[in-house]
Amino acid sequence: MNLLSKLLVFALLFNLSSCGKKPGGASESSKKPEREERDVVIGDYLKLQQLKCHKDDECPEYLVKVIVENAGVRTQCSGVLIDDNQILTSASCLPRRFRIPQLKCANKIFAIFPETKNIRSEVFGCSRVKEVSNNIFSEQSLWKSDFLIFSLDREVKRSSSRTSILGLKNNEELDIWKIENKSDYLGIIKKDKCSIIHESYLNPFADHHFSPMHVARDCNLSSSQSGTPLMRNNIVAGVYSTEMNKSMYDYLRSGDLLSETLARYFHISNTVCSRYLNFNVLNRGEITPPECNPVISHGRLDRLRSNILKGQSIHQGNMTQIQDEIELPQRYFKWDVKFFTDTRTNRFEGNLTRPKCIFKSSDWAWEFRSRVTRRYFTYGRIEFSTPSFELKTKLNANLKPVSVVNATDEKLYIVEFNPASAHIQKVTDVTITSKLFGKEIVKMYDGVTTDCTN
Repeated sequence: MNLLSKLLVFALLFNLSSCGKKPGGASESSKKPEREERDVVIGDYLKLQQLKCHKDDECPEYLVKVIVENAGVRTQCSGVLIDDNQILTSASCLPRRFRIPQLKCANKIFAIFPETKNIRSEVFGCSRVKEVSNNIFSEQSLWKSDFLIFSLDREVKRSSSRTSILGLKNNEELDIWKIENKSDYLGIIKKDKCSIIHESYLNPFADHHFSPMHVARDCNLSSSQSGTPLMRNNIVAGVYSTEMNKSMYDYLRSGDLLSETLARYFHISNTVCSRYLNFNVLNRGEITPPECNPVISHGRLDRLRSNILKGQSIHQGNMTQIQDEIELPQRYFKWDVKFFTDTRTNRFEGNLTRPKCIFKSSDWAWEFRSRVTRRYFTYGRIEFSTPSFELKTKLNANLKPVSVVNATDEKLYIVEFNPASAHIQKVTDVTITSKLFGKEIVKMYDGVTTDCTN
């Protein structure tokens, strides 16, 4: 065989030996066992899953533990069956790479149904992500919902839960069925309560039972329980999203903002505001109310929170009580008390302003009369003190504003006027010297009369 023939035979044998290989030397056949081995591991993990009711309690058969497989990292949260094969959970439950509508999710997301008195525990795979909230802000109070709905790989022969169109009412206490994970494999379903809070400092946009996101307290939930449903008469009214973030807890604790001890606070999605749920589950068309779509921005959130701390209306009751106490007719004048604001500290401090009138000068005019000439003096000076009242807005355990009264040291007033004119002509000019927010102020008022009717 000549040299050319030998080279051709060698090239043919080399090509045949390389057939089926990809760059890097790994063939399809060598990859297949690795995939099968990984699938077996996932399958074994799912087979070991147990979801049970607490002790002998009955729990909803439509509650699920959601397991997410993300690049070898497994996380868990909660969800609820809302029809034959759809699960409602929180978008925060899933990594961002899975929050894509119509995404195929086989072998990525799984639903574990509980063992009840009549039904054995079951495992279902995810077929497709149907709907997901798109939240572009990191601040949860700026979200308009936090839902994710995915379909299962087959129909579920269990009862499902309906979703509410009644909204979330202020101070309403709702049931929650939460899954407590005793291990990676065992979850126990327990019943608890959550209370809804409107118009809180955390989320001032939540001011109506149809607001899209709400705040709840006393839920005692963890991040692994995201997606837990809040139930009213076995109907899903809300879905737990996330807890208030650490930076807000730290801010509230570090500032002089609290009148009571902080509770724990949770962001809740309002089911009435999901267009997908209203259209697909209720089959009544899009019926989301206008309150589900408030005007939301960082700037507006900051203004609303600032207004909560600066607002004067919350202090009106305490202001009236202090005014009634100090404005009682006393010697010389009947006083007028007004409250002034320190914008740096959001404090309100009471201070005497223009006297309402000269009060019964015949009872005191003799104090300013010469014993020799029997004439009334044209200059008089009196000093007296009243309690110094400060009002400050603080937040109670519901993160709502309350008026707190702080009675500090006595406040000294120096009042100068014309006693002769006040008693004889029934009119006088008055100068009042006092301190307001620690700084001395002098105010002059002309033509104070004996007319106390105004």
